[in-house]
Amino acid sequence: MIQQPFFTIAIPVTKEKFFREALESAVNQLFHDYEIIVVNNSADELLKIKIREIVDEFNFKQLIYFENEIQKDVIENWNYCLSLARG
Repeated sequence: MIQQPFFTIAIPVTKEKFFREALESAVNQLFHDYEIIVVNNSADELLKIKIREIVDEFNFKQLIYFENEIQKDVIENWNYCLSLARG
């Protein structure tokens, strides 16, 4: 049985600017009972690839990555992030 995390850090992302820094900050928390949910909401295929590459740089088992097929509006994407949270 997979243990439910205490809390979730949700990161909806559409651009790579500041994304690596945000992810580094989330990964480097001292408390370890959490998950990170990243939802790639970019409409641009090259940006999707760059965001995916940044995620792949991190070897963090609590990092869960999703990619939208089509770009959602900001609120819809944020609500989608929250719906995936288990913490």
